Amino acid sequence: MTTTHSMWTVATAALVALLGFMLTRTLRGIVMFLLGSGLIAFGHSLIPWNYVIGSILVICSIVKHRGLTHTLYAANGWPVVLFFASHEQGEALWIAGGLSYLILLLCDILTDRGIQTLPPFKFRLKLQLMSTGTWTGKIVESLCVGLTCVFV
Repeated sequence: MTTTHSMWTVATAALVALLGFMLTRTLRGIVMFLLGSGLIAFGHSLIPWNYVIGSILVICSIVKHRGLTHTLYAANGWPVVLFFASHEQGEALWIAGGLSYLILLLCDILTDRGIQTLPPFKFRLKLQLMSTGTWTGKIVESLCVGLTCVFV
């Protein structure tokens, strides 16, 4: 990988990580849409993965939070997309991506809102150990995002 590719990858990762620290959901959605559109339009010449990353950012900025993206459908679909996007390079990103998606869903199950596992069925899986939208919930969420960035 050349220095340009490395710098592009680090800059993209930093911008995506900053999304987690934006204060309002509307601002986060606008920045996600613009960043995703930019990756789709201009990023492919540097790294083909930018199509996948950009598409995900655009989709997540358009669909309702905890909607389709927080279901077992998405948890099964994401590893499949990653498998077909990475298997020719011999990468096993689909395993890491699938596990990280499951961890996201498990964390959301701990909240008071939980997840709707299989829409259109109304059943929600939730343990109510943490409240979303509260000051303490935002601190815990920011801490988790920060720790994830450190681990990455």
